[in-house]
Amino acid sequence: MGARVTAATMPEAHRLLVKECGGDAVERALARLPDAVREEWTAATPVGWVEADTVEAVFTEVAREANRDVAELQVAITRAATERAFRTMWRILLRLTSDRALVTRAPLMHRKSFAQGELTAEVPQAGRGELRLSGWPDVSDFHLRSFAAGIAAVLELAGRRGVRCAWERAPGGARFALTWDRGAQP
Repeated sequence: MGARVTAATMPEAHRLLVKECGGDAVERALARLPDAVREEWTAATPVGWVEADTVEAVFTEVAREANRDVAELQVAITRAATERAFRTMWRILLRLTSDRALVTRAPLMHRKSFAQGELTAEVPQAGRGELRLSGWPDVSDFHLRSFAAGIAAVLELAGRRGVRCAWERAPGGARFALTWDRGAQP
Protein backbone atom coordinates (compact mmCIF):
# COMPACT_ATOMS: atom_id res chain seq x y z
CA MET A 1 0.00 0.00 0.00
CA GLY A 2 1.34 3.42 -0.95
CA ALA A 3 0.75 6.86 0.47
CA ARG A 4 -2.87 7.73 1.20
CA VAL A 5 -4.97 10.89 1.18
CA THR A 6 -8.08 11.54 3.24
CA ALA A 7 -11.22 10.54 1.37
CA ALA A 8 -13.17 13.24 3.22
CA THR A 9 -12.26 15.72 0.50
CA MET A 10 -13.04 13.49 -2.49
CA PRO A 11 -16.79 14.24 -2.85
CA GLU A 12 -16.06 17.99 -2.81
CA ALA A 13 -13.14 17.56 -5.22
CA HIS A 14 -15.39 15.60 -7.56
CA ARG A 15 -18.11 18.27 -7.38
CA LEU A 16 -15.57 21.01 -8.10
CA LEU A 17 -14.04 19.07 -11.00
CA VAL A 18 -17.52 18.75 -12.52
CA LYS A 19 -18.16 22.46 -11.97
CA GLU A 20 -14.78 23.47 -13.43
CA CYS A 21 -14.52 21.01 -16.34
CA GLY A 22 -18.07 19.79 -16.96
CA GLY A 23 -19.76 16.57 -15.97
CA ASP A 24 -19.29 14.97 -19.38
CA ALA A 25 -15.53 15.58 -19.32
CA VAL A 26 -15.24 14.10 -15.82
CA GLU A 27 -17.30 11.03 -16.79
CA ARG A 28 -15.20 10.43 -19.94
CA ALA A 29 -11.99 10.81 -17.92
CA LEU A 30 -13.16 8.40 -15.22
CA ALA A 31 -14.22 5.87 -17.88
CA ARG A 32 -10.65 5.77 -19.23
CA LEU A 33 -9.09 5.02 -15.85
CA PRO A 34 -8.45 1.46 -14.65
CA ASP A 35 -11.46 -0.03 -12.87
CA ALA A 36 -9.71 -0.12 -9.48
CA VAL A 37 -8.82 3.59 -9.66
CA ARG A 38 -12.30 4.64 -10.79
CA GLU A 39 -13.96 2.50 -8.11
CA GLU A 40 -11.74 3.82 -5.34
CA TRP A 41 -12.51 7.42 -6.38
CA THR A 42 -16.27 6.96 -6.71
CA ALA A 43 -16.61 4.87 -3.54
CA ALA A 44 -14.67 7.29 -1.32
CA THR A 45 -16.46 8.14 1.91
CA PRO A 46 -15.69 10.91 4.39
CA VAL A 47 -14.24 8.48 6.94
CA GLY A 48 -11.69 6.62 4.84
CA TRP A 49 -8.51 7.04 2.86
CA VAL A 50 -7.69 6.68 -0.84
CA GLU A 51 -4.39 5.99 -2.49
CA ALA A 52 -2.51 9.19 -3.27
CA ASP A 53 -1.86 7.81 -6.76
CA THR A 54 -5.63 7.54 -7.32
CA VAL A 55 -6.17 11.23 -6.67
CA GLU A 56 -3.30 12.16 -8.97
CA ALA A 57 -4.56 9.82 -11.71
CA VAL A 58 -8.09 11.28 -11.58
CA PHE A 59 -6.91 14.89 -11.72
CA THR A 60 -4.44 14.11 -14.51
CA GLU A 61 -7.05 12.36 -16.64
CA VAL A 62 -9.72 15.02 -16.06
CA ALA A 63 -7.23 17.75 -16.97
CA ARG A 64 -6.29 15.86 -20.12
CA GLU A 65 -9.95 15.40 -21.09
CA ALA A 66 -10.77 19.06 -20.43
CA ASN A 67 -7.61 20.25 -22.20
CA ARG A 68 -6.39 21.93 -19.01
CA ASP A 69 -3.02 22.11 -17.31
CA VAL A 70 -3.15 19.65 -14.41
CA ALA A 71 -1.18 21.93 -12.06
CA GLU A 72 -3.47 24.91 -12.74
CA LEU A 73 -6.58 22.77 -12.33
CA GLN A 74 -5.27 21.18 -9.13
CA VAL A 75 -4.43 24.52 -7.51
CA ALA A 76 -7.84 25.95 -8.48
CA ILE A 77 -9.68 22.95 -7.01
CA THR A 78 -7.54 22.89 -3.85
CA ARG A 79 -8.08 26.59 -3.22
CA ALA A 80 -11.85 26.36 -3.86
CA ALA A 81 -12.20 23.33 -1.56
CA THR A 82 -10.17 25.05 1.19
CA GLU A 83 -12.24 28.22 0.91
CA ARG A 84 -15.46 26.22 1.11
CA ALA A 85 -14.22 24.34 4.18
CA PHE A 86 -13.44 27.60 5.99
CA ARG A 87 -16.36 29.68 4.69
CA THR A 88 -18.40 29.74 7.89
CA MET A 89 -17.46 30.86 11.38
CA TRP A 90 -14.02 29.30 10.97
CA ARG A 91 -13.08 32.09 8.57
CA ILE A 92 -13.80 34.69 11.25
CA LEU A 93 -11.79 32.73 13.82
CA LEU A 94 -8.89 32.39 11.37
CA ARG A 95 -8.70 36.17 11.11
CA LEU A 96 -8.19 36.39 14.87
CA THR A 97 -5.42 33.78 14.92
CA SER A 98 -1.76 34.74 15.14
CA ASP A 99 0.75 33.93 12.42
CA ARG A 100 2.58 31.52 14.72
CA ALA A 101 -0.63 29.65 15.55
CA LEU A 102 -1.61 29.40 11.88
CA VAL A 103 1.75 28.07 10.69
CA THR A 104 2.38 25.74 13.62
CA ARG A 105 -0.99 24.08 13.02
CA ALA A 106 0.11 23.07 9.52
CA PRO A 107 1.38 19.69 10.82
CA LEU A 108 -2.12 18.93 12.10
CA MET A 109 -3.55 19.87 8.69
CA HIS A 110 -1.03 17.51 7.10
CA ARG A 111 -1.90 14.61 9.46
CA LYS A 112 -5.59 15.03 8.69
CA SER A 113 -4.96 15.15 4.93
CA PHE A 114 -2.17 12.63 4.32
CA ALA A 115 -1.40 9.26 5.94
CA GLN A 116 2.25 9.56 4.99
CA GLY A 117 5.13 11.69 6.18
CA GLU A 118 5.55 14.04 9.09
CA LEU A 119 5.48 17.82 8.92
CA THR A 120 7.25 20.23 11.26
CA ALA A 121 6.70 23.98 11.29
CA GLU A 122 8.26 27.12 12.64
CA VAL A 123 7.90 30.87 12.29
CA PRO A 124 11.45 32.26 12.41
CA GLN A 125 10.30 35.86 12.00
CA ALA A 126 7.19 37.90 11.28
CA GLY A 127 5.86 37.28 7.79
CA ARG A 128 7.75 34.04 7.31
CA GLY A 129 7.11 30.37 7.99
CA GLU A 130 9.12 27.25 7.30
CA LEU A 131 7.69 23.75 6.96
CA ARG A 132 9.65 20.52 6.61
CA LEU A 133 8.15 17.29 5.31
CA SER A 134 10.01 14.10 6.20
CA GLY A 135 9.23 10.40 5.87
CA TRP A 136 7.85 10.65 2.34
CA PRO A 137 10.89 10.49 0.04
CA ASP A 138 8.89 9.67 -3.12
CA VAL A 139 6.17 12.31 -2.66
CA SER A 140 5.03 13.52 -6.06
CA ASP A 141 5.03 17.12 -7.26
CA PHE A 142 1.24 16.78 -7.42
CA HIS A 143 0.92 16.29 -3.65
CA LEU A 144 3.56 18.89 -2.79
CA ARG A 145 1.70 21.41 -4.95
CA SER A 146 -1.60 20.47 -3.30
CA PHE A 147 -0.28 20.98 0.21
CA ALA A 148 1.37 24.30 -0.74
CA ALA A 149 -1.87 25.57 -2.31
CA GLY A 150 -3.89 24.50 0.73
CA ILE A 151 -1.67 26.16 3.33
CA ALA A 152 -1.43 29.34 1.24
CA ALA A 153 -5.23 29.42 0.95
CA VAL A 154 -5.61 29.08 4.74
CA LEU A 155 -3.25 32.02 5.31
CA GLU A 156 -5.14 34.13 2.77
CA LEU A 157 -8.47 33.23 4.38
CA ALA A 158 -6.95 34.35 7.67
CA GLY A 159 -6.42 37.79 6.14
CA ARG A 160 -2.74 37.55 5.23
CA ARG A 161 -1.86 39.39 2.02
CA GLY A 162 0.77 38.60 -0.58
CA VAL A 163 1.02 34.96 0.52
CA ARG A 164 3.59 32.87 -1.30
CA CYS A 165 4.46 29.24 -0.66
CA ALA A 166 7.47 27.87 -2.50
CA TRP A 167 8.65 24.30 -2.08
CA GLU A 168 11.69 22.27 -2.93
CA ARG A 169 12.57 18.65 -2.49
CA ALA A 170 14.77 17.69 0.41
CA PRO A 171 16.14 14.34 1.62
CA GLY A 172 13.16 12.28 2.75
CA GLY A 173 10.54 14.82 1.61
CA ALA A 174 10.46 18.57 1.01
CA ARG A 175 10.84 22.05 2.46
CA PHE A 176 8.22 24.79 2.14
CA ALA A 177 9.00 28.49 2.49
CA LEU A 178 5.98 30.64 3.35
CA THR A 179 6.05 34.41 3.12
CA TRP A 180 3.35 37.04 3.48
CA ASP A 181 3.12 40.78 3.97
CA ARG A 182 3.99 41.67 7.53
CA GLY A 183 1.31 44.33 7.90
CA ALA A 184 -1.55 41.80 7.67
CA GLN A 185 -1.27 40.06 11.08
CA PRO A 186 -3.85 40.52 13.83
